[in-house]
Amino acid sequence: MKSIRLFAILAIAVLAAGCTDHSQDPLNQTQTNQVKEMVKQALQENPKMVMEALQAYQRQTQQEAADNTKKAMQTNAAEIYNNPASPVMGNPNGNITVVEFFDYNCGYCKAVFHPVRDAVLQDGNIRFVFKEYPILGESSVYATKAALAAGKQGKYVEFHTALMDSRAPKDEANITDMATKLGLDVNRLKADMNSPDIQQLIQADIALAQKLGVNGTPAFIVGDKFYPGALGADEFKKLVDEFRTAKAEPAAAPAAAGTAPAPQPN
Repeated sequence: MKSIRLFAILAIAVLAAGCTDHSQDPLNQTQTNQVKEMVKQALQENPKMVMEALQAYQRQTQQEAADNTKKAMQTNAAEIYNNPASPVMGNPNGNITVVEFFDYNCGYCKAVFHPVRDAVLQDGNIRFVFKEYPILGESSVYATKAALAAGKQGKYVEFHTALMDSRAPKDEANITDMATKLGLDVNRLKADMNSPDIQQLIQADIALAQKLGVNGTPAFIVGDKFYPGALGADEFKKLVDEFRTAKAEPAAAPAAAGTAPAPQPN
């Protein structure tokens, strides 16, 4: 009952402070002062309850965000897992697909790159899909264009690795130097960087990230679950194993008549 009373007081306070609908009778100044005093007293008498309410609200918000991401993943599954324009590393026929959204200027992306790459290659049965998400400035966009252009010459992963290993600015001089060292046709690279298909893929990846609620980099999709933030090698391997185990387990009950099972990622 106390928590209900507290929420009621806080709700009245919010309405009193933010009411702009003049079709409703607003609180007068005396009533407003009384509500403020009630809120102040409630906060002083129930600090723990207020904290619990805030924590409950945070949990609810996080759950809503997770539910929205899950729905968006189901709606956009084809683009997430099977966009033919997206670069792929590892086993193209692997029994699990992992997707990463990243930025070449992201320190956390750089930190997890080698542990995750090594885990993918050691496993031998992971299909890894790259999703460019250049959100940290124009140099990120420039680097993304260069990596995708390198892919047109069959060296996306090599160029991606060079960019992740480099701490140098992602400017024309350094991009040209990387391309030269990798034996790429630099003139072709620069021309391809401005090609419509590369522009379209970048825009598509950014739009997809926004639909999924990706707020930062790195962000991973491991099998059918979304994991925002950096993943260490051990955690990454654990998530892969958990997906494979869950996929191998028989369904708890048959699907209802007239319904078809939902499509699953690799």
